[in-house]
Amino acid sequence: MTGLRYLERHELDDQKWNSTVGNAGNGNIYARSYMLDLMSPGWSSLVLNDYELVMPLTWRKKFGVRYLYQPPFLQQLGIYGSHSDIHASLFVETAKKHFRFAEICLNHRLADTRCEARQNFAIDLNKHYTTLAASYTDVHRKNLKRAANASLIYKSSQDHRGAIELSYGLYGKKSGVKKQAYEQLEKLAAQKPEHVMIREIWHQQECQASAFCLRDDNRIYFLLSAVTAAGKKKQANHFLVDHLIREFSESPAILDFEGSDIPGIADFYKGFGALNEPYYFCKWNHLPWPYRIFKK
Repeated sequence: MTGLRYLERHELDDQKWNSTVGNAGNGNIYARSYMLDLMSPGWSSLVLNDYELVMPLTWRKKFGVRYLYQPPFLQQLGIYGSHSDIHASLFVETAKKHFRFAEICLNHRLADTRCEARQNFAIDLNKHYTTLAASYTDVHRKNLKRAANASLIYKSSQDHRGAIELSYGLYGKKSGVKKQAYEQLEKLAAQKPEHVMIREIWHQQECQASAFCLRDDNRIYFLLSAVTAAGKKKQANHFLVDHLIREFSESPAILDFEGSDIPGIADFYKGFGALNEPYYFCKWNHLPWPYRIFKK
């Protein structure tokens, strides 16, 4: 493709890059340069002409071999701009020339039969709350009635560290995500507070559920959530999501739950009327032997 360039991080024009991502119909916060710098330092890219289309390439090196990977907390990346399926295919094929191995996730507008679809649930909040709540399942309505009788309080908070530590303490080791990645989220909150929001559920003097969310002009990203054992008994997580929907109803935003293919979690999100907006896991392995056998 004429004009398609491979550029290292230091060669990029941040203003043009972020403008392309921000104006793209499939734009998301994950591909903003500051997010990539935090979560995948040294990332590189493919750029078409004067930033008409862009694709971040997040890579690591092992045994002297560079490979593409999906950074923690950046659910999906891929190609951004006004593109066609032909463009998408050519970008991926060009990426393969630079990296012999990849396990990456492409955004929801890049459907490819060679990739594995993964579930991601989202709600268009630009409706009256009563309309949104009418889409809740009967099970969720029942749980919200229980929560309403539990003397729970919904709060906005600036305690970024508390929300991160609660999530890491409850789920961090099971998730396989390294502590360093959670620490990077703290840096993000310090550097870009306008893109981070915390919501908490309290009972008396105890925080029993929290959500660490990212926000841009188009979406609220339900990045990290946590609920304590006591909070589960009171349906604090249902209470939190319902109040988040209530707070931002009638606003031009999408509530993006970021998953999931795990049936119980998927049912939780679908129970609020969320619709599946799939993204795509893409893998290739063109490593020479013996590296290939370690990356099947």
